Amino acid sequence: MNSTSLAIVTDAWTPQVNGVVKTLHETRDALSSSGYLVNMLTPEQAHAQCLPPVLKALELDPFLPEAHFGLAGILTWHQFDWKAARPHWERAIELSPSYAEAHIFYSHYLGIIGELDKSKEHAELAVELDPNNPFTLGLYGVQLSMCDEFEKALDIAERALSMAPGYAFAYRARLLAHIGLGNEEEVIQVVADIIRSVGNTEIADVFESTYRNNGFEATMLWDADRLSQVYESKGIPAFDIAFSYNLGGDYESAIDWLEIAAERSDPNLPYMFAFIRGPDIRQNPRFIALLERIGLDYWAANSGAGVVQR
Repeated sequence: MNSTSLAIVTDAWTPQVNGVVKTLHETRDALSSSGYLVNMLTPEQAHAQCLPPVLKALELDPFLPEAHFGLAGILTWHQFDWKAARPHWERAIELSPSYAEAHIFYSHYLGIIGELDKSKEHAELAVELDPNNPFTLGLYGVQLSMCDEFEKALDIAERALSMAPGYAFAYRARLLAHIGLGNEEEVIQVVADIIRSVGNTEIADVFESTYRNNGFEATMLWDADRLSQVYESKGIPAFDIAFSYNLGGDYESAIDWLEIAAERSDPNLPYMFAFIRGPDIRQNPRFIALLERIGLDYWAANSGAGVVQR
């Protein structure tokens, strides 16, 4: 019996956006069957439990790139502390220039704070260093959509999915690209595929039927209402609910859930400028105020950029 304890952290307990859940549960079960003691943490639990070991690792070895990478990730997606995160991203890459994972996540950090040219540079370098990894490609596809390069993002997403069908980050990249291109039917298909990929066939069937009978916005509102009803009981990320309300055209409800996401430090929230599109919400004073509240000053000042007219 292996006595090693492991913690798996996820930002999505249900497969509505990224299909992560099935993979994580399967991973947990496989590790448990091998004798590991495995626990799954929500982001809020991880805030308190993951930071001390990372800080201890840096104390023991300040030249460990993975430790700087880990701290940078916590500061970026758990604490939204962009200023404090940057030196650790840069130090991780300085210590290990061929660290592809650091380059691709640093590219996301740079996109989040609005340094899009540098973001593109590090994303392309990550793919050059690790060209056949669907994880890297999926994250590259997301980065491309952050920069409004939707056609290329779609190509990259399809490439990643051809390597690993059903892969979570590739689905997310595909979804973002179709949203950016205004492809409503394809958005419905991607979401339905994600739901089916984790075994929720009946929900996917109803989702598609609602679209055929009632149209795009009504379908996304149905999805948002469904998710909001089980928000607490199933631990649905507030950001996922905001995402569906926005696509359904209920912008005030979308912002309500984005504000809840901010209160809960939802790791998806820094991507609100990429996922939440459309002139009505992007130019809403509450939306802009929330961008300013979490320190996304570039996107607050450019809130009308990259909107999707529908």
